[in-house]
Amino acid sequence: GSLDIGDVESAFTTNGSNTESSGSGTFSGLSSMIFGNGGAGDLNVGQTSAAVGANAEGTATVVIDQVFSVDIEGDFDLGQTSGDGTSAGSGIGTVSNIGGTFAIAGDLDVGQTSAGATGNNSGSGQLNVTGAGTFRVAMDVDVAQSTGGGASSGIGVLQINDVNSIDIGDSIDVGKIRAFGTASNQANGQLTISNSDAMVGFDAANPGSIEIARVLTSETALGQGVGTVRIVNSGVDVANDVVVGELALGGSQPSNFASARLELVDSKLDARDISVAQRLDGTAGNLDGTIDLSRSLLVAQGLLQLSNQSTLTMRIDGTDRALGGGLPSEYAAVDADMASLAGGLEVLTEASYLGPANRGNQDSFDLISTVFGNTGSFNDVTFDGVNLGNSFTYVGETQGGEDGLFAKVSQDASGVSLSTYLALPGDANGDLVVDGQVFIVWNIFKFSSGTDWASGDFNGDGLTDGQDFVIWNGFKFTSAQAPAVPEPSAGIVCWGMGLVLGLVGRRRQRRRGLGVVDLGSTP
Repeated sequence: GSLDIGDVESAFTTNGSNTESSGSGTFSGLSSMIFGNGGAGDLNVGQTSAAVGANAEGTATVVIDQVFSVDIEGDFDLGQTSGDGTSAGSGIGTVSNIGGTFAIAGDLDVGQTSAGATGNNSGSGQLNVTGAGTFRVAMDVDVAQSTGGGASSGIGVLQINDVNSIDIGDSIDVGKIRAFGTASNQANGQLTISNSDAMVGFDAANPGSIEIARVLTSETALGQGVGTVRIVNSGVDVANDVVVGELALGGSQPSNFASARLELVDSKLDARDISVAQRLDGTAGNLDGTIDLSRSLLVAQGLLQLSNQSTLTMRIDGTDRALGGGLPSEYAAVDADMASLAGGLEVLTEASYLGPANRGNQDSFDLISTVFGNTGSFNDVTFDGVNLGNSFTYVGETQGGEDGLFAKVSQDASGVSLSTYLALPGDANGDLVVDGQVFIVWNIFKFSSGTDWASGDFNGDGLTDGQDFVIWNGFKFTSAQAPAVPEPSAGIVCWGMGLVLGLVGRRRQRRRGLGVVDLGSTP
């Protein structure tokens, strides 16, 4: 049979009644535990349900520690609520040091809620699984899923750490909503998988997916879903799709929203299609979806689809392309058969990436690689918060403190790449050449304070002055592609040096804001 801890069932509630239940259970030092031996058996922790007009509240905790094997032949529910009355459930579970297998033959529901038309239900669930040989769920994992035609609100947190093998037979839903009629449903879910390897959806008749803040609303129903999935030092294979934020089914409520985030740190995730911030069927509401990759590889065997409200954050720790092993010298990468690009691309450098080794050098990064090409383009691209254009853009100093770092992102049929360039001394505009165009920049800002590399301050003293002209003059007409070209005529050099020598002595007597001084003018 089943084990119920802090459980309230609607059959035991009547109109106008108030029913409360609380409990705790600790199981430790056993060779095995079986719930429902020979038949379906659930483990219910803080599960509540109330009939019309009744109130029910359940609170419970369970601890399972140092048990070699655990077999739940039904569902494992924590903080699950349902019914046509008013119910609140809270369930907290800790599972640790499982030497063999922790197996659930049904669903794992953490903070899952539903409500009939007259129901008003809230559920809060939390489960920490730390240390196991195998963690197996034959069907779905639902973390803060909220459904029904009434009012329901679910909060769920699931953390899985140090498990050799995770096998989820069907789908993982985090912060998922289904609302219809005049329902008002909210969900906020968080899933963390760390130091583990996971398979998702390979046992289902229809391959399973990972869905994060997928909000399905119809008519005037309100659906608000928030979901975060964080994968750290792990490998995750998904049989079907990964959905990172979606509004669908045509609901007209403007207060609908879906906010989703997928984070990979030192990890690899492999799925079929990956969609981010998809709006379908003209569904109203606010939508955002973010994928944040750090020393990780994201693989879409089919289509990577980024929409206008999506953000792809890619972190640069070094110059080696990530393979999924999380080496400290890696940069984040995406492989896809095809890619549809939109939204924002955010490139962030970490402290370990010091920039190109020498001045005049470039580093290249294959950020997104596609087999069959890509369509669209990012709406905006930033590098450490600086908007990038189509050519090298000045972005400031390297993490090592060297000024004169430039960056650009390029897109072609094979994908999207990033280049960084540590400018030659005197190359203010990042065009890989120290030439007359740079002299014009220096001349515009000469004797100004508060300047930077892009305004002619090549020695980093905050001033554009004669010392910076000397740097330009020492490297003039050199190129990052070619070591040197023939020297200019002596007349040009002498004229420029004469201008600088005539002005340099008076620099400290004058202070200007950043203004324009015409070429050859006398201050």
